[in-house]
Amino acid sequence: MEAWDGVKLADSPFIPKNDEVVSKTLKTLDKEYKEHLEEGAERDSLSYSAYDDLNVLRKQAGEEAFRYE
Repeated sequence: MEAWDGVKLADSPFIPKNDEVVSKTLKTLDKEYKEHLEEGAERDSLSYSAYDDLNVLRKQAGEEAFRYE
């Protein structure tokens, strides 16, 4: 296993010529992280930097930015 939970060694970015698998793995990790942040935003339990992360991920997905007070 890599240092990231749920990432198998075969999906590691440290294996040569593994770009396609790494790209797929990063998309999955981004999706899961975005879902985690959106759940936190619904509970008003995110830090400002977490809201910034969420908005970067939403922008990458072509979605509207999350507004916070």
